[in-house]
Amino acid sequence: MLTLAGVAYASIPDAKGVIHGCRNNAGGALIVIDSDAGQTCPTGYTALNWSQTGPAGPAGAGTATPGLVQLDSFTGTNDDAKLDAAIAAVQATSAGSYYPAIQFPRRTVSLTRGNRVPFSGLKLIGPGASTGPKNLELSGGAFANGKVSLDLGANPWFAGSGIYYDVYVSDLAFQLGSGSRFWDQNIGTLYAAEFHALTMYGGAGVFGNSYNKALFTQVLLTGHWTVLGFTDTPFHIGGSDNSLWENGYLNIEGPAGGAGRYQVIADSLQKTDYGNMYVTSHNGWRGLWVRGASNRLNFFGGEFEGRNASDPCLGSLIKVDGGSVAFYGPWLGYAMSAPTSGENGVIQVNGGDVMLVRPVYGNGSTAATVPMVSVDGGRVYVQAAYGIGGRPVVHDGAGTPIVDSSVVTN
Repeated sequence: MLTLAGVAYASIPDAKGVIHGCRNNAGGALIVIDSDAGQTCPTGYTALNWSQTGPAGPAGAGTATPGLVQLDSFTGTNDDAKLDAAIAAVQATSAGSYYPAIQFPRRTVSLTRGNRVPFSGLKLIGPGASTGPKNLELSGGAFANGKVSLDLGANPWFAGSGIYYDVYVSDLAFQLGSGSRFWDQNIGTLYAAEFHALTMYGGAGVFGNSYNKALFTQVLLTGHWTVLGFTDTPFHIGGSDNSLWENGYLNIEGPAGGAGRYQVIADSLQKTDYGNMYVTSHNGWRGLWVRGASNRLNFFGGEFEGRNASDPCLGSLIKVDGGSVAFYGPWLGYAMSAPTSGENGVIQVNGGDVMLVRPVYGNGSTAATVPMVSVDGGRVYVQAAYGIGGRPVVHDGAGTPIVDSSVVTN
């Protein structure tokens, strides 16, 4: 039964689950019709459509919540064609109206067309309410009810080359094919955008990659993120004025084949705060690289480590080449088992102005004499450090270490 205005009606959904009805223009009375049987609204009635749970929103039938359109309410020979139609309907919204969000269904949506052009007001959301963590590697992905397969070849799903405002993507789990990327934005900027509670498995980049940075301005990365199975740097970000996982959590782990690449790169990124990142750097991967004119970066908390004491990071977990950077309460552990030239400490500082407040260092199987920080350029302040294997070592290289008695210098 369908209840409208307190009155129950017999529900006769069509093949898409849409119920067709009519409202009397004079008195507002409602009737339900069967469109599959060829019924139409009589004279004096206005046609309406509902999903089985509520009234339709703009630009597409079959949604229960105003402001949303359902991807599966659009026709097309495949999911790319449906998305084309949904985007066209959103962009065709009449002047003065509001752009609706496109809601993905509770099934696997398979997309193969890359290099889509974003637009201001683009909103893509998963099925239902906010769905929290989504681990595609567990139970065949059954724990994630909004899965999107992106098999795009060596292309990004979206490739931005302008300034785009008010973009929002949330509560989806993306399975990226070999070489595929989520979003390229090395021209223009994403401005006042939010990406919430996303999972990324596979592919060769989420925002940018090892050689191509994504430009952010006033962008928020929020909610619980899981990023696994990638073959190139997932996050290479520049720009300014962002909040990245301050109201959220990033769990990221490098698979086999790291070859010395970094999982997170801050590249001439300014006035940006990072929240909790759990960065596991083994299999040849490194953790965080700060480079360029990266000024006033703050990292709050966070775990940077190899997988464990018996599977450590081969070299440095964090490298800072320049800028003004502060770390507040990071955990550092299990690194430097086979460093390459230029990797002299768990945190390798080659330049800039760096502050570490209350770092906690667990050396695991690494010799206690291996520096927690090697200051080979720039200036480094260390306050209230704690070492599980004893006082951490700060190496006094060509830079300037300014430390308290919580560490040992050499």
